[in-house]
Amino acid sequence: MWDYHCWPLWEPGGPQYALESDSLPLSQSTKDRLQKWAAIPDAKLEAVEYPPDMKWTAEEEQAFEAEGRELWRIIRRELGGSFYVSYHNPLAGPVCAPEDDVVA
Repeated sequence: MWDYHCWPLWEPGGPQYALESDSLPLSQSTKDRLQKWAAIPDAKLEAVEYPPDMKWTAEEEQAFEAEGRELWRIIRRELGGSFYVSYHNPLAGPVCAPEDDVVA
């Protein structure tokens, strides 16, 4: 889940919530891709004075959601079965548990 100016990986109910970028054994390319993905709403926020004023076109929202879900799949593959990885996008709403998609 992304949040403004935060690393987009979270531990729900954990002591810190937002994880550090090096706290999980992810490839550098995945970390870079996560950082690029998380920067999209940050850039949109910089253009407005108040977060509800952020406007997303349907195409932007669809592309953001598609990349978030692809990152979810990549992270699940990289971390393997010893981690529970879910996906939540505040723009789209639903939380996707591992049972919702098959890891290839």
